[in-house]
Amino acid sequence: TSNIGKVSIATNKMSATITGTATENIVINGVAVEEVTSYTVTENLTNIVASDTNPRTVDKNASFTLSYTAQSGYIITSLTSTVGDVTFNVDHSSATITGVATADIVVTGSATYQPKTYDVVVDKDAHIVADPANPETITEGSSYTFKFTSESGWLISRCTSNYGTA
Repeated sequence: TSNIGKVSIATNKMSATITGTATENIVINGVAVEEVTSYTVTENLTNIVASDTNPRTVDKNASFTLSYTAQSGYIITSLTSTVGDVTFNVDHSSATITGVATADIVVTGSATYQPKTYDVVVDKDAHIVADPANPETITEGSSYTFKFTSESGWLISRCTSNYGTA
């Protein structure tokens, strides 16, 4: 700043110029700050694990890669970064952020629990008929009902599953 005259700072902030006409004592104040040479990586993650190889700082204008994996049983539903591009793998169980460091990097993301899908395997003899409405797969935590009937002249003598016998 200057009490008289016009102050201009170069675009690269490496020099300043003051111009004007002297009409009194001139007071000039200049403040320099250390040039940024690296940027900080900050992660705000829920149910997502950052790779141990992710850097905590990235040099100014350097390329970087950050890798993330959803916790077991979860899928990444949201992942953003203030710098760089986010790429998800096909099933959203992991993602990568790549870019060039031009500012502090703040990564924010969350993952949602993805219930497992279980196959239903029916092993029955030829005289038992499975209801066509019986599911072929079931989702973890969901209720299910399986129905079977015996052919005419036959009785169901035993029915077992991995949860019990009737």
